[in-house]
Amino acid sequence: QKVEDVVDFSTDNTGFRYCNLIDSDFFDTQSRFNYVAFNDSPEKFLVRLVDRVKVVGVSATATFESTLVNYDINYLKKRWGKSISYPDAEDKKRIEERYNKLTKYYDRVNMHCKPLGDDTELSEKVKEIFERVCPLTTPNYKRTRLICFTQCVEQFFSNGENKAFLYFSNAKLNELDENGYNQYITIFNDVRKLYGDNARLHFLTGSLETFEKHKNDMFEGLKKGERAFAVTTYASMGAGQNIHYEFPKIDCDEIVTVNDTDYNNEKKDFDAIYLEQPSNVLINFYNGFDCDQSFIKYIFQIKFLLEAGDLNAFEANKRIREAFVVQFGWNGNRSGHPKKSRHYCLAYAKVILQAIGRICRTPNKSRNIYI
Repeated sequence: QKVEDVVDFSTDNTGFRYCNLIDSDFFDTQSRFNYVAFNDSPEKFLVRLVDRVKVVGVSATATFESTLVNYDINYLKKRWGKSISYPDAEDKKRIEERYNKLTKYYDRVNMHCKPLGDDTELSEKVKEIFERVCPLTTPNYKRTRLICFTQCVEQFFSNGENKAFLYFSNAKLNELDENGYNQYITIFNDVRKLYGDNARLHFLTGSLETFEKHKNDMFEGLKKGERAFAVTTYASMGAGQNIHYEFPKIDCDEIVTVNDTDYNNEKKDFDAIYLEQPSNVLINFYNGFDCDQSFIKYIFQIKFLLEAGDLNAFEANKRIREAFVVQFGWNGNRSGHPKKSRHYCLAYAKVILQAIGRICRTPNKSRNIYI
């Protein structure tokens, strides 16, 4: 055992453990004792691995200093010392040249970035649809979500230039149901009828099989020249999924290319994207934990923020105590997300960065891109 391991009492090195006692409802002398121990952490595993082999980390966000979505970079630097290295000047120059080549003609594209959430920007008839579907008694968070969705739908239909719109939501499909009907479907269909359009709404969520089925159905429609409005979640589509599509030749005159490469040259990116503020950077247990794994992950997250210095010991213990109260069936307070935490903000940025990456896969773009 190394000296560093003996004197290192951080969560990265020692993990954590907890126990709880549950009294029997029938016998005063019978209680159940649960003991759970996690003596490892991702950082500790990686340190052991590096002692034996050379490790190369490849990721667009590999250097994000957020312990919520990445390894604890500072801990690894402390343990590895001079063994850790980054791309040298020659590598950086090569990457820069490649980047400049891929973005050579990006000046042909106009980026339109706009915050949403103000119902006064809805047209009179669309606002009537919104008020019918979402009465004033609707909880504020849900009403705000539906305002943004309605604004996106109206902008999609009022701008025929938009062939494909990608809408990122925090809500799962079953959370959008109200009194037996889906509010998103109702709003979309009513606004579509108002504009006399034949665009289709696609939900890219659910199991892998369901997701792929709906995605392929959407691709077939886009290939035929149909317009598509796709609703997805960060968990379903945030990273790794490719949704660039084959476009009909009739659209060629409306497309610009941003580089001279042949990579993915037969496909086109989406024209617009909406990014709802990510709410699950930390495990959200407002309605309880889905499973023991979520409960344990939350404790790890809080312990990592404590190690990083973004939470003090009192605040961290308070949050962990609240988690235990909820996990074992009692009612209690729930602290809000630590939005002033640097590690939390960088984790938030990573989610957004990966989502934006879904519409950056090909050289073929619309002249106007809406975010």
